[in-house]
Amino acid sequence: MSPEATAAWHFRMGNLHYREQRWQEAQTAYRAAWAIERSYEVAGNLGEVELRLGRPREAATLLTYSLVHAPSSTSPDKLERTRLFLDSARKQVGVLYVGVNVPGARVLLDGRPLTDDELAGPLYVEPGDRMLEAQLAGHRPAHRIVEARAGSTQEVRLHLQRAAPQQTATRPLRSEPSQPLVVAGGLLAGTALAGGVAFTIAANAASDDAALDEQQALYTNLAIAGYALAAGGAAATVTYVFWQRTHPREGLVNVAPLVPWKGAPGGLILRGAF
Repeated sequence: MSPEATAAWHFRMGNLHYREQRWQEAQTAYRAAWAIERSYEVAGNLGEVELRLGRPREAATLLTYSLVHAPSSTSPDKLERTRLFLDSARKQVGVLYVGVNVPGARVLLDGRPLTDDELAGPLYVEPGDRMLEAQLAGHRPAHRIVEARAGSTQEVRLHLQRAAPQQTATRPLRSEPSQPLVVAGGLLAGTALAGGVAFTIAANAASDDAALDEQQALYTNLAIAGYALAAGGAAATVTYVFWQRTHPREGLVNVAPLVPWKGAPGGLILRGAF
């Protein structure tokens, strides 16, 4: 059978069970038809059965759907019957009209997302405290707890506010060694080393002449100083490069004036990461 024929068969079975007042069987048959075809006739009959089974919220929703979608050719007696059952159901539930200040928001009732149809028309809820929540990306969620009373009607407005932009953690800037400083350090070490070698040669030459003992001592001392300066310059350059590459730069150095206060001298103060 086609889906339409299957739905019609379930509807006829529901009518049969309804006439025999077998409400559970009628509910099962009408629900099967409703799952295939959402017609106003199925909604009206299923709504009546749901009310007889003590489910006024489901009954009110279905009966409202039946009245809204009933064609103009529907008999007045049928419409009046549906209205009477709907009035009876509404007296047992709370009615909410929910609005949100921002279009496209997701609205939840007691944690359950509401459909567009539920938001467009009256929202029937069980009596008691009901939690309404609106969610939308880029906005802080809006919450409202509503006390729904049987037979009452309330308008609920959910107001979403834009959330403050989140501050993302910035990655520390990688600090590269200063090329001029590296070159200057290398030149200093190289020049000092060359000077040490030159003074070593001069000291060796002076050692061949006994009359140049004082010059030999001077050259030897200068050579030692040259080697020491070369080693120090090389070590300082290597240490500087290693430090710069292994310690990210977290900020810039700021220079701020230091205002004299109670006899303390003024000047400049450096703040930041080096």
